[in-house]
Order: sequence, then C-alpha cells, then structure tokens
Amino acid sequence: MKSTVIFSVKSQNSYAYDIKSKYLFYMHPILCLIFQYEQYEKMRLKEIILQENSISDVDFEYYYQKYEFLKDYGFFSEIDSNILLEGRVTKEIIEKNLANLNQLVFQVTSDCNLKCKYCCFGDLYNGSEIKTGYLDMNTVRSVFSFLIPYWKQRDSLTKNTINIGFYGGEPLLNISLIKEIVSCCEQLRGQEGIEFEYSMTTNATLLHRHIDYLVEHGFNILISLDGNEYHDSYRLDRRNQPTFQRVFNNVKYIQGKYSVYFKENVYFNSVLTNRSSVEEVHDFIYKNFQKYPIIEPVSITDLKDSEMASFEQISQRYEESVELLWKRGDISNIGKEIGRFFCYNLNNSYRHYADLLYIDEESSIYKKIPTGTCLPFGKKMYITVSGKIMVCEKIAMSYIWGHTDTNDVFLDFEGIIQKYNAYFDKIRERCQKCYRFTTCPVCIFQLKLVSDEFMCPYSISEDAFNEYLSNIVDVLEEDYLLFFKFNDLVFV
Repeated sequence: MKSTVIFSVKSQNSYAYDIKSKYLFYMHPILCLIFQYEQYEKMRLKEIILQENSISDVDFEYYYQKYEFLKDYGFFSEIDSNILLEGRVTKEIIEKNLANLNQLVFQVTSDCNLKCKYCCFGDLYNGSEIKTGYLDMNTVRSVFSFLIPYWKQRDSLTKNTINIGFYGGEPLLNISLIKEIVSCCEQLRGQEGIEFEYSMTTNATLLHRHIDYLVEHGFNILISLDGNEYHDSYRLDRRNQPTFQRVFNNVKYIQGKYSVYFKENVYFNSVLTNRSSVEEVHDFIYKNFQKYPIIEPVSITDLKDSEMASFEQISQRYEESVELLWKRGDISNIGKEIGRFFCYNLNNSYRHYADLLYIDEESSIYKKIPTGTCLPFGKKMYITVSGKIMVCEKIAMSYIWGHTDTNDVFLDFEGIIQKYNAYFDKIRERCQKCYRFTTCPVCIFQLKLVSDEFMCPYSISEDAFNEYLSNIVDVLEEDYLLFFKFNDLVFV
C-alpha cells in the first residue's frame, strides 16, 4: 500500500496526504509531474518536464530537491499495514477504561408507549422479539458496588463527573426507578465524593408530568422529534395514531415554563426519512424551539435481511449545503466527518488516552486495532433491563460482555479480551487493504457477521480514498473559513 496518495479537487488544485505521518499538503503541479515520472533518471525527468512546462532550470531544481527531501522523510514510500494493525485488547486497557468511565447508561425499561416505524426495537430489526421488562433497583446497586472501587482509581486528569444516562423504551414509564437511582447517586456523592450528572432520551409524551423533578436535578434531555407533522408521521402510538401534536404541545409548555432550563439543557434528535430533508427538519426545529437538532438517517445496524426493502423505502440520504453546514457545525453529519478528519487524519490528537498503550517504544510504531471500534468501556457501559452488560446501546443485542443480578456483577474479562481480539483477527486482513485503516469510522459490532466472517461494506480502495479526501478539501476550499471553525470546534 502506498504511504502517500495524491488527489485533485474541483478547483484543479492537487494535494498529497501521507497515511504514515498524517500530513496533508498542497502539491505544486511540478511536484505532481515529478511524482508521475519518478521512474526516470533525473536528466530524463528534467527533459520531459521542461518540454511540457514553461519553467526554468532553477525552478525544476527547487521542486526536485523538495521532492527528494520529502522522500528522505518517508513520503511517497510503501506502508506495511500488517505492522500497524497489531494492536490487542488487554486487561490493563479494560480496567483503565472502567476506572475512567465517562458514562453509565441504564435501560430502565424496554416498554414504550409508541410504535415508531424505524425503532431499533421494532419489526425492521433483530431483537424485536425482546419482551417488555423493567430494571430492578437491586441490580443497579450491584453495578455501583462493582464500579466504585474502580472509580476511586480515576486518573487525575480525567473528569470526575460521571454521566448517568436513562434509556428505554420510554424511560419515563419507569420514573420511580429513575428517582431511586438519582437518590442513590446523591448518597454516593456524599459518601464517596463522586460527582454525577444525568441525561435522558425521551419521546416527550410524558415529559410534562415529570418536568419539575427533571429540572430540579438538572437533567439533560434529548427529545425525539422528527420535524413538522408530516416529517414526524412515522412516530405513531400503539393505536397507530400520530403523536406530533401531543409532543409539540408538551415541549412548548416546558419551553414556556422553564425558559432558561430549556435553553441550556434540552436538545433534539431527529431521524431523517423519505418524508423529510436535513434543511426542512433543521428549519422547523430552529424556528419553533431555537435549537439545532441532531439529524441521523434511519439506522442499518442489525437490520433484518427480510426488511431491506422496507428500510430502503423509508430511508433518506443526508445532504446539506455549505450555508447550512456553517449553522449546524459539529452536529452536522458532514461537520462530524470534517471534525473526524481534523482529529484523526491530521496527526493532532489521540482518540483515547489508552491509545498510548499501543506505541512500541523501541520502534515508535503505533500499533492500532483494526476498525474504529471503541476499546471496551472506553466511552460507556450499558446495562439492559435484564441486567446484561454491553459497551453501548447502539450495537446489536447479541454482544453481551457480562451480567449482573441483585447481588453481584459478573464481568468476563478473559472472555472480553479473547472475543475482541478474535473479532479483530477475523477482519484484520480486510482492514489491511483499506486506505482508511488508520482512521476507520466503523464499529465492528455494527457489521454483519456471515459464516463467521464480518462483512464490511465501507472498505475503500486508493481511488475511493482519493474521492473521500477530495470531498473533504472541496468543502474547505469552497469556504476556507470552515477550516478555522472546525479546528476550533475539535480542539477547543
């Protein structure tokens, strides 16, 4: 695989990106020609270039020396992705992540008072047969008892506040448990000195009943609303009746009663479908609530093969203008991709402090794990209503790493290490041929497993990688000030 790829953008400018060093730089046309004809000896190369271009001997010599300088520092060479994808999950990494856990999410119930067409627990997805359940407080206490000894070992530079998330179904159907968990956290704050903050994803149908309590305890609330009545028409209740007006009225009530809280703590999440566009949804939410919504396409994770036609019928491609990108910033999907590029492709940061464990000190080689999968509990821990332990609520329900009951937590460290590394071994060869292997955005647990092999539709060739880079730079060239905007958003 080539270490350096050269690509052109709409303006006809050319750029080079080096995978090994993660440098992106402008390529002068003469440099491009030298690269194109590098198989020739210097004198023949000079003859070819001078015949095709009106440049002086001095200019040629300058760019030739520049090209040689870049080669001396490893550019335009080959890269051995086999070496760079040797990273492994270890117990040390898992324990570090548990100690520095950012978010603990409880699925307080799998019950819901709605029946949305695209719900991840609905008919389109595997796992739709899961029975309705409610989480038990004794199970919650077991989780806290297990994690507190780890939290006492938190790194001094890690934020000492842990986010407690409440997830469903519709979490407000189990408000009594939510109150018990918050009370437990308040006790732990006094006894252990651990700080907590609270968040919830809700369909807002019951929000008006419990808003006083949520405001009192400073909950961050993510409201699911897909735009106007037509955009939102896939969100039906159990009687197949629309829910838009009820939700809209509830949200307006809260906005009027708690205006400061609404401004600082309430957010919106919208699903993009064939009945909406990014601009329409954005404009509706902003006009009515002065908020910029998170907008995501219908999920394909764990989709049933038999429901692909239904998925394609209701799904919609994410598209937005540069003007809208300016407004939406890092909550835009395109903005997120630019942010990912700045953070991961330009050698400015590490994804996670545990990445430092992968550097071979003797060779200074960064040994990355295949794919963009988060390290176990690197972002969060998710507890299902049945006490199953997962690393995230966004992956298939089949990936269970432990369980808890009313007395204890059973986390299979050896099983986690063995399975993670076995999964990476299954896909490593495919990753080694992919030009985004160093900055992959794909979670392995969102890929389809067929005949004991992971199928990755996102693997890209050199040409496809060039197109990806071109799309990023095209946006930045269209409005160069976006570079500074997203650089400030990523490295605030």
